[in-house]
Amino acid sequence: MLKKNIYFLILVLILSGCMKPVDTGRFCDNGDLRRSIQSGKKIMIIEPHSDDEIFIAGTIAYACGQQDNECYVLNLGTISDFLNESQIALREKTIKWMNEEYLQGYINLNNSWRNVFGWGMGKADIEKIKPQLKEAIEEKKPGIILTFSPYGYEGHQNHKATSAMVSEIYDELSYKPEVYYFINVFPQFSEYKKYPPTDIIDLKAYSKDPENPLLDAKLKILEEYSDTVPFLKNILKDKDNPKVEENTYIKEYFRRVK
Repeated sequence: MLKKNIYFLILVLILSGCMKPVDTGRFCDNGDLRRSIQSGKKIMIIEPHSDDEIFIAGTIAYACGQQDNECYVLNLGTISDFLNESQIALREKTIKWMNEEYLQGYINLNNSWRNVFGWGMGKADIEKIKPQLKEAIEEKKPGIILTFSPYGYEGHQNHKATSAMVSEIYDELSYKPEVYYFINVFPQFSEYKKYPPTDIIDLKAYSKDPENPLLDAKLKILEEYSDTVPFLKNILKDKDNPKVEENTYIKEYFRRVK
C-alpha cells in the first residue's frame, strides 16, 4: 500500500509540472518559506547594495509588515564608485527614503534593524567584513536568512561574494537558520536553471489588506529606484504585460539551500 501511495504521489507531481525540467517555466512552491514567515521567525536580509531590496521588496512587505516579523537588513556595501555625484546624491536620497518611509512607515515595520559595514572590492575587504557579519548573525539569531545565490543575480561580483560569505559563515554558526537564495527567473540569465526555485511569494495571493496590498509596496519601491536603476523604467512601462508581471514583480522566487 505504501509503495502504491508513493507511485501515486510521483504521478501527481509529474502531471502538475513539479518534476518537469525547470526551463518549462513552471515552478513548484514547497511553502517552507511562507510557513516559516507565518510562524514568526526572525528574518535577516543580507545584501551587498542598498538597492538590492528591489528584488524582494514584496516579500519584505509581506514578512516584516503584514506578518510583523522581526526583521534585520544588512547592507555590506556603500555607494558604488562608478556613479557620478548627482547619481550618488539621488541614490542617497532613495536610501534615506527606504529607511524612513518604506521600512519604517509604508509597510509599518517598527522593529527593523539596519546596518552598513562598508564594502570594498578586494579580498582583504571581504575578509574584514566576514567576522562582523558572523557577529551580527550570532547576535540577532535570525531563523531565516535571505541572500543571493552563487550565480549572483546576473553574475554580479558583489552578489556572488556575498553568497560565498554567507555559506562560509553558516558552517561556523552555533545554530542553523534556514537559508534561502532569491532567484532571478529571467530566461536570458538562466540562473533558475542552476538554482530552481523551491518557494514562491505571490504578492497578489498573499495580500490581506486591499487598501495596502503587497503589490503596491513592490511597485512603489520599483518606482522609487527607477531613476538610479534604469532597467526598472522598462519594467514599469510594460508592467501590464503578463510575462513581465509574472517574471518581474508579481511573484518573487526563492530556493531553500539550508
